[in-house]
Amino acid sequence: MTTNTTDALQVGQKVRLLIDIFEHADEYAPAGYLAFKGEVLIIRGLKPESVRPVSVSHENITDCSFGVAYDEIEVIHEHN
Repeated sequence: MTTNTTDALQVGQKVRLLIDIFEHADEYAPAGYLAFKGEVLIIRGLKPESVRPVSVSHENITDCSFGVAYDEIEVIHEHN
């Protein structure tokens, strides 16, 4: 496990994706990429007991999210 844990992560925090996230087709949606390596995403929720415990979305998307694992993201430290 990396240093990313629920202790270090917070809802609303910006993270950078370390891999491409591809969603396979199902009965509700066709297959396609949800996000690409290097994109900045916003943490929308934390579910430590889940296989993909960090729910994220793009900044302008607030009505849906997708899950990622701790080792698929890195925290962006913003300095003012």
